[in-house]
Amino acid sequence: MKKWLMICITLLFLSGCSLTGGDKPRSSSSPSEQPASPAASPTVEVSTAPTSEPSATPVKKLTKEETADAVVQALKNKDIDGLRELIHPTKGIQFSPYVYIQKDTAQKFQKDKLPSFDDTALYVWGEHDGSGETIELTFKEYYEKFIYDHDYANSEKVGADEVIQTGNMVNNIKEVFPESYISDYHFSGFDKSFAGIDWASLIVVVEQHEDNWYVVAIARSQWTV
Repeated sequence: MKKWLMICITLLFLSGCSLTGGDKPRSSSSPSEQPASPAASPTVEVSTAPTSEPSATPVKKLTKEETADAVVQALKNKDIDGLRELIHPTKGIQFSPYVYIQKDTAQKFQKDKLPSFDDTALYVWGEHDGSGETIELTFKEYYEKFIYDHDYANSEKVGADEVIQTGNMVNNIKEVFPESYISDYHFSGFDKSFAGIDWASLIVVVEQHEDNWYVVAIARSQWTV
């Protein structure tokens, strides 16, 4: 009897050990034991832009009238760089205080030599009508007295290849520039008490060069003695 009791106790003991070992929970994997995530693939951006550069926008060619208007607008705005771009590439530009251009002594500049308004150098521009005194002024002073002394961009009328009004001074523009086109920006007068003798004109002279028009001279026309 004792023998069977010992056998039963032994079997119960072995059965308890087996159950205890099977109920042991699994430990979670440590971070180092986690499977490594695959490295992110580099992102490649595909450009949709065209490989060839777009062609430059063609520069509009100005007519002779448009060129003269552009010159006057540049003068109004004191846009020296804009004026330089309109100057004849080989002949440059001449300035005359009157419609009679003294071609041998008139002040002349190539486009890259045109003075700025900050230039303090004195230039000889010709002679005063009547007195014959030398006109010696800076470019800014000459501009204010003999170029843009009125708002010619808004003149009363514009002469198409003609000088609208002259005093007793000879107009030799076509003699000096026989292939030119003239635009005369004209005011008939400003003060009625002067009975029209205070008229004034800004004359822009342009010539064609390689299918483009450029300014070759700027002259003033007014009543002279």
